[in-house]
Amino acid sequence: ARSAQYALQYAEAAIAAINAGVFAMVIWTFSDYPDPYVCHYNDGSDPYAAAWAESEPFVSGTHDVKYNKCGLIRWTDTGDYTVRDAYYCLGLLARYCRRNAKVLAVSADDPLLRCTGLLSRVGTWSVLVLNRHDDPQKIDLRVTLPTGYAHDRPVRVYEYNSRAVNRNDFGDLPDPVAVLDGESMHEVPGQSLTVFTTDYCDYPE
Repeated sequence: ARSAQYALQYAEAAIAAINAGVFAMVIWTFSDYPDPYVCHYNDGSDPYAAAWAESEPFVSGTHDVKYNKCGLIRWTDTGDYTVRDAYYCLGLLARYCRRNAKVLAVSADDPLLRCTGLLSRVGTWSVLVLNRHDDPQKIDLRVTLPTGYAHDRPVRVYEYNSRAVNRNDFGDLPDPVAVLDGESMHEVPGQSLTVFTTDYCDYPE
């Protein structure tokens, strides 16, 4: 029920890891285990599963426990294979935190605004701002790039708002909520992740 909020915890951990120089992170369960996934359905070829099936009633009181139901993608016996809210949040991280990017030095004058910045090999960049305030906050974004890199594209703003997740039937990430062309001010929602980026592709209509 609180998946929209716990997604921000994942994002906050990722931002801290990027700033600390961590090379990669892994989410344990990308997809749910299928239904039913319980050990008493084993075919007898796996001694561990057979032993677990014997002890299952003593551990959980039933044989009908269904494990690993916290994936980004649901897998249920009712045919629900939709994505959970965390998918939309972590999808922004996966798309705009490119591998082999350089981590930029970032700072914010508010400790409840968690930030990181990345510069790709081709000179595009992304700045991520996670707002831990309950209220919206106005951001004055200022990005100074290393010598040899230039601001030559409008900045697109993508948003994950844990209080109003932009869901769809296909798990597509949403369109930008704003485009900043020469502007630096933008208001980010409370309890949200916002990505400011020039690291995007223009696809033909």
